[in-house]
Amino acid sequence: MRIMVCAVVLLTSVLSAGTAVGVERPVASPRSAGLADDLKLLDPADLVLKIAQTHPYEMVRTYAWVALLGKPQDQSIAEFRAHGYYEAMELAKQNDAQNMDFAKRIRDTTSPEFSPEVNAAAVRVIAGSQSDRQQFVDSGYAAALARDKAAREESGKQEEALREADRKFIEVLAKNDPGKQVRLRAQWAIREGAGNGALVEFFAYGWASAARIDLEGFLLRAADNEARWRASIRRLFVDAQEAEQAANKAAEEFREQARQNAARAWRTAADQATPARTEWQGAEDAARTQAETWRRVAAAAEGAAGPNWAAILAPAHDNEQRWATERQAADSQVANWTALWELAQAGEQRMTK
Repeated sequence: MRIMVCAVVLLTSVLSAGTAVGVERPVASPRSAGLADDLKLLDPADLVLKIAQTHPYEMVRTYAWVALLGKPQDQSIAEFRAHGYYEAMELAKQNDAQNMDFAKRIRDTTSPEFSPEVNAAAVRVIAGSQSDRQQFVDSGYAAALARDKAAREESGKQEEALREADRKFIEVLAKNDPGKQVRLRAQWAIREGAGNGALVEFFAYGWASAARIDLEGFLLRAADNEARWRASIRRLFVDAQEAEQAANKAAEEFREQARQNAARAWRTAADQATPARTEWQGAEDAARTQAETWRRVAAAAEGAAGPNWAAILAPAHDNEQRWATERQAADSQVANWTALWELAQAGEQRMTK
């Protein structure tokens, strides 16, 4: 993996937030001919491209782009799937990588207008040193939060703008929001004895920050699940196809046993596709619910007056769009895994006629 690591170092200077200039969509490798021509799911380049574009960890995104840009591409993608993804995940969990991801999440979920101290501190440490980022995680973030809180309390505008309807809205979120982190953050904001300041903080940064963690959790689970499912599905389909071909060519006295073996191989492939299809259906439903929830939040923010709802307006539109994109991606995966399952079912039926 030394070549991969060196390439990551070089590529980091030109990649940012999962984008790359001049990168074309990967072309399927020759090994994905035949069955994979009919099933986009079996093209490993598609999975790597999805990871490069959307994975929450910058280290993993960078490794994925390195694989897509590698020559020959099929070899570099195979290496990424076998080792690179897991190595990048481990590196991303190391201290400074985690600190960098944390700082970028804070930067992206706060604004200079509503959380100026926190936003400025995050921007500063992203461009700073490892020790800067460690200090931000250890104490700088909390200190910046305290400064923003003190400024809000001094001005009093946010707290004065709070209405009973705002508290009721947060109470509904605490019980019914589709995101676990948003529910927990809302519950904390309305906890007994918290006061209006906790509600102001929820609107100012807590809501958007929790929502980003919910989205990142969704993306992480999707990437990990898909990598695990795809690790075996291609081999199972190739094995089943080869078993069927062998059965068709078998001598008469061996044909029935060969057909049973082929039917069993196709059944195994279908069994592998079933949980993936079910999980993606659940993911599609979850993403649809999230997108609709954020559409309603954006509508509420547009119709409300005062600085508190103004703070969540831009994050609401962004979250609505991002969840809508994930719903479309999940819908595509449902179709792909359903196609796999149907093909495996058809293969088993051919061998049991």
